[in-house]
Amino acid sequence: MANQSIEVMLKLLQDVQRILKHHAAEFLERQGVPLTTVVILRHLGDSPGITVTELGRRCGLSKGYVSVLLDQMEVDGWIHKFPDPDDQRRKRLRLSEAGRSFRSRLERMHLEFLQERLQALPPSQLDTIIAGLQHLRDAFGDSFHQNNT
Repeated sequence: MANQSIEVMLKLLQDVQRILKHHAAEFLERQGVPLTTVVILRHLGDSPGITVTELGRRCGLSKGYVSVLLDQMEVDGWIHKFPDPDDQRRKRLRLSEAGRSFRSRLERMHLEFLQERLQALPPSQLDTIIAGLQHLRDAFGDSFHQNNT
């Protein structure tokens, strides 16, 4: 019986992830912002000084494709490229003030978008969902987060 419950839980998690991804894509499409841009903004905001190679690895994108996207983001004024102090051939990246502001505005708008859809959940159910997700995360430990930051 426990295995069946785990399978149901995993299926529900997959469904929720798919639905959230769909809503995020819908939201970003209305904003005229590609998902890859948001992923890059998030990584640059979370890891100032990251290299192009590392950014590509974390995003699951080729270095060449990331470079093209970064060139446009630089033209838009969202990022700064600066030389690595240990290797002048390597470029390090960070968000500009405009990039931080854009990222913050998108995150705030996306949160409002999701909150509108989640208003139907009674607070007691929301508390139960939060507790369950925290238990699930704790069951796996924090190794994923540590390896992906």
